[in-house]
Amino acid sequence: MGYDIVSYHLIENKINVVLAEDHEIHVSGHAGTEDLKMMYETFKPNYSIPIHGESLFLKKHCEFIDNNWNETKSIFITNYDELHINSARQIKVIEKDAIPPMLIHGDRSILSKEMISNRRKLATKGLVIINICKQSRIFNLELKGVELDSDHETNTFKKIISDSINTFKFRNLQHEEQLLRTATSQFFKLKIGYAPVTAISFI
Repeated sequence: MGYDIVSYHLIENKINVVLAEDHEIHVSGHAGTEDLKMMYETFKPNYSIPIHGESLFLKKHCEFIDNNWNETKSIFITNYDELHINSARQIKVIEKDAIPPMLIHGDRSILSKEMISNRRKLATKGLVIINICKQSRIFNLELKGVELDSDHETNTFKKIISDSINTFKFRNLQHEEQLLRTATSQFFKLKIGYAPVTAISFI
């Protein structure tokens, strides 16, 4: 329940809290039938287009209008529908497909669904960066948003990387990258319970 923390805070301050689980009460941001009745009888609109609430609530709102006010025409719309009103005040509802999520980066760049997914993974799982010099077999390790419990664990992971690199022939970089990626994933799943995003580059 979204109000748990608030309720606990009130109770701890010796305030009596009445919950829907205990009594037949309901608090909502939606207008009740008496409020709607007062509004329609006061303004007597020609058209009413309910837009606040889920589809079931909108349908019930339209039915309430149809059953009580013949002079008001209810118009039922759902998410993504287009409403066209011409100069004669004729209204037409055009059903549209759902719009996929869109993220605009900066002033103009629209990120793809895949890019949004990648950013979400980076934000929630962190990033492990491993840069490998093929000639010297020396590597550089960076952890971004990922933390190991001790220097011992970090050194253990570095040894896993070093041991893997020492087996590489650097002839099939894609295969060797996948081997190191798998080893990284297994290590972090064991230590922190999930695998962070891993970026590996050969120099």
